[in-house]
Amino acid sequence: MKNTWLGKIGLFVAAICVATAVASPAQTFNTLFKFSAGDGEAANGPLVQGTDGNFYGTAGLGGANHSRKYCSNGDQYGCGTIFEITPKGKFSVVYNFCSLTDCADGGVPSAGLVLATNGNLCGTTNSGGANNNGDCNGAGCGTVFEITSAGKLTTLYSFCSQQPSCADGIGPGQLVQGANGNFFGTTASGGILDGNNGCPDGCGTVFEITQAGQFTTLYKFCGCGDGEFPLSGLVQAANGNFYGMTGAGGGYGSVFEITPAGKFSQIYSFCSLPNCADGEGPVGTLLQGASGYLYGATQSGGAYASGTIFEITGRGKLTTLHSFCAEENSQGACADGSTPQAGLIRPVTGTSTGRLRSAEMRQLSSAPLPVAARFSNSRGVSSSQPFTVFAHKRTVLTAPFRSRHSCSPPTERSTG
Repeated sequence: MKNTWLGKIGLFVAAICVATAVASPAQTFNTLFKFSAGDGEAANGPLVQGTDGNFYGTAGLGGANHSRKYCSNGDQYGCGTIFEITPKGKFSVVYNFCSLTDCADGGVPSAGLVLATNGNLCGTTNSGGANNNGDCNGAGCGTVFEITSAGKLTTLYSFCSQQPSCADGIGPGQLVQGANGNFFGTTASGGILDGNNGCPDGCGTVFEITQAGQFTTLYKFCGCGDGEFPLSGLVQAANGNFYGMTGAGGGYGSVFEITPAGKFSQIYSFCSLPNCADGEGPVGTLLQGASGYLYGATQSGGAYASGTIFEITGRGKLTTLHSFCAEENSQGACADGSTPQAGLIRPVTGTSTGRLRSAEMRQLSSAPLPVAARFSNSRGVSSSQPFTVFAHKRTVLTAPFRSRHSCSPPTERSTG
């Protein structure tokens, strides 16, 4: 089966992650909860705050229900959970996936949740659903779902509903709610399944779905120079268009723009410079800054072949802001880290719940701010501390807190 893009995220929920804040000298790190197999494993980020003030997330494995057919991941067969945790750390499982026969409700969620305008939570699963055909090894091709805070789950769409050969996509990722109220997302494969250009299972799609479940495929990647295997997560910019990245194709990954009507443009191909000095293998979701420029990270490439932070305009002019592994410590490890594993996030200050007072919002809107990201130091870091948090002060952000209409970063004023 195709459990693609399932992140390997640490099995703990921490206050610093809830607030998504850049560390300061006075800030402390508190572990709120440690997962066990029955609670879920391989928790996906980010968390989203519900209308009740509690935080909600998904775990891609573990939980009460197990299936070798629908939820196999090595020797792990748990189908995943949706969980709730209060700001004080009281934890509860809201839903166990694969609770229905043949996992009709989905299994193995591989992305975070979206708090929709109606107050319910929406998300995706990587397997299960109504269509358990041969295109996904009989394990289901994934779903889009809606769930209430009380745990009532409704499947809005089951992928591989369009034939032949899953023309609507396989393996959906992170959703974002657009300005029109509909949800937009990508699938890691499916779409055009003609076996060409290294995509025998399809190169992926971009889709739109209403809160009532009406589904539209906006674009099918062909691997013909437009990119392959879109990464989980789109961001809607202030011009109303969506921006995303592909993990391969178009060089060694790409940045693309797509309008809500489905007009597609590839605006940059990575590894366009000698020795991939501009980076290769983008990760995570793009972030838009006050200037209107977009910011992101790559896993490799750059001046030291260890990843980059980049800035790109809406017209495709890319600037490398930092190449990782620029410094080595006394043990020969990269002092500034290497191989970023996720995108950039906004800093948040204020209360432990991440909510800001209006005065704080005004202050943050007028001041230059750093951004933070996680990256793995592949040279000499201990396995008990696989991630480092860093700040890069060039990026100026004006809307530090995620609106409750979207799990992706809020938008700004222009796209450059």
